[in-house]
Amino acid sequence: MTDIDPPQLPSRDEMIVHARALAPKLRERSPEAEQLRRVPDETIADVVAAGLTRIVKPSRYGGFDFGWDDLCATSMELARGCGSQAWVANIYAEHNFLVGLFDDLAQQDVWGATPDILVSSSLIPTGDLAQRQGNGYVLNGRWPFQSGVDHTGWSILGALVPGEGETPEHHFFLVPATDREVVDDWHTMGMAGTGSKSVQLDNVFVPAHRALANSLVVSGMTPGAAINTAPVFRMPMIGFSLLALAAVVVGVAECMVEEFTDLLKARAAGGSRPGSDALHSHLAEAAAEAKAARLLVLEAAKSNMAKLADGKPLDDDDKIMTRHNGAFAATLARRAATRLFEVAGAHEIYLSSHMQRCFRDVYAATAHTGLGWDRVAVEYGRHQVGLSFAPLF
Repeated sequence: MTDIDPPQLPSRDEMIVHARALAPKLRERSPEAEQLRRVPDETIADVVAAGLTRIVKPSRYGGFDFGWDDLCATSMELARGCGSQAWVANIYAEHNFLVGLFDDLAQQDVWGATPDILVSSSLIPTGDLAQRQGNGYVLNGRWPFQSGVDHTGWSILGALVPGEGETPEHHFFLVPATDREVVDDWHTMGMAGTGSKSVQLDNVFVPAHRALANSLVVSGMTPGAAINTAPVFRMPMIGFSLLALAAVVVGVAECMVEEFTDLLKARAAGGSRPGSDALHSHLAEAAAEAKAARLLVLEAAKSNMAKLADGKPLDDDDKIMTRHNGAFAATLARRAATRLFEVAGAHEIYLSSHMQRCFRDVYAATAHTGLGWDRVAVEYGRHQVGLSFAPLF
């Protein structure tokens, strides 16, 4: 292949600046995103133009080869504008990383003619068993939660493949938009603007080079990692990538802290009110929770990337630490959001209030399996005392 010349490589700090500059636009468009139940076209154009989908994309196809910590940092900044739109921007960036783990022929299929094409996914195997046929597989079934699917040209779908033993093997499959039907079933109480609809496949053939075994992804020894040599491509996606989703939740909680601060400033300008000291206390605790959540996410992401940069593989200790930090960061963000919303007052229950949208988005986002605290807490505790555990993924 002929490598694609990337745009002038920005610095990591410049990417933060780009994300921070876009956040007010995302906030302005957040009612529209919720009404549309998808990200507005203007936001897609802005995110792509700013290079935010290229952060962890292979440089061979115009990406920046940055680390997962950089993706987390930019996702937090975008989410201070709108959780739904930031979630989708994050998903697009994540999936550029995931495509970079496939065989190079698959990467050429996706990016060869259209380098900025976007990709959605549903990685949990919810469809039928994939059937081997010739030099490939046949897929049937329905896959939910395809965030941002309306603007994507490809989907990555998880499916079980009959193995030599009794246990089917989990694979990921790259499927072009022309082979899928989008099912408009995304009607939710939060994160409405993500457009996380389902896709339906009926007897779709996927050539073998567009299939990737999850066992290779877990090991960090994928075909793509052999040719995309940046440290991030040796990161096992499952169990580690959730930090970027947690980062979005943290950014939304930080937005609520800002909203509540502005609310109290406006009230103070009109004179002191009874009980204001209690509100100040709520603000202090929520701000500390949001800041602690930010530090937990970035600490784990930076630790993982430093280890990969040193040529060391990530192990179970790293995975447990990552899941622990990510899930508890999401928990802290939810606590902060709840702490503020329950004392914000009646005016914030109007649908025109940005705070109520943030509150609903935090609760909807933390319903994601990977951000659930209870299961992760048990895994962490058992691992710390040397007991076995059955990880969720």
